[in-house]
Amino acid sequence: MKKNPKELAALNTSAEQSSKRKLIKGLAATPVVLALAHRPAFGQVCSLSGFGSLTAGTHLSSTARHEVEACNTFSHGGWKTVLNGDPDWGLVDPTTPFVSFGSIFGTSNPPVLQKNKWAITKQSKVDEANTAAAAFGTTYIPTPVGGDPVLYEVLRKGDELTREIVNGYLNALLSQTINQPFFSPEQIIDLWNFRQASTDSGVLVPASPMSDSQLVDLLKNSYH
Repeated sequence: MKKNPKELAALNTSAEQSSKRKLIKGLAATPVVLALAHRPAFGQVCSLSGFGSLTAGTHLSSTARHEVEACNTFSHGGWKTVLNGDPDWGLVDPTTPFVSFGSIFGTSNPPVLQKNKWAITKQSKVDEANTAAAAFGTTYIPTPVGGDPVLYEVLRKGDELTREIVNGYLNALLSQTINQPFFSPEQIIDLWNFRQASTDSGVLVPASPMSDSQLVDLLKNSYH
């Protein structure tokens, strides 16, 4: 059932009381752009256009929320904890933890495992998966090696970039629902498949595809 904007906003606010949600604190007023040994840290970035201007060296305190405001989004640790009747997953309906990665991102660039298999096999974890699946009116079917894992498995067993891209996609859906500035779901999909994406005005950001480590850095800085 779709909720009106006031109800959605209330759900978003009330979720602070859930241990699931990773509350996001505002950054200091000074722009944070650190130089790491082999890759840049981009500071707070809540939109593709903001990221594009930031990497171009443009000061954006009045036009992009990357300096002093939090993005009000979750880490992958928040999304991977699926509670019965979880209000956060309700805000990204009809996407559920049990849709496949490939149904969203396509199959040309499959997700990468951190360990040796996607399937959740430890009995206590299988029980958790079955309980979570039941809340969404489905069942948990373990994905074989080489198969197309569901988001529930990716958030637990994907490598760092794979987890972060799913997290970014879910945050994009959430932000779209509650009408807050963020990357669009389509931009997150393009960032995964091409390591760059187009802004609403058609500008390709960044001008050249990012490395995997740069994309991880960007995605992590969209929820801190």
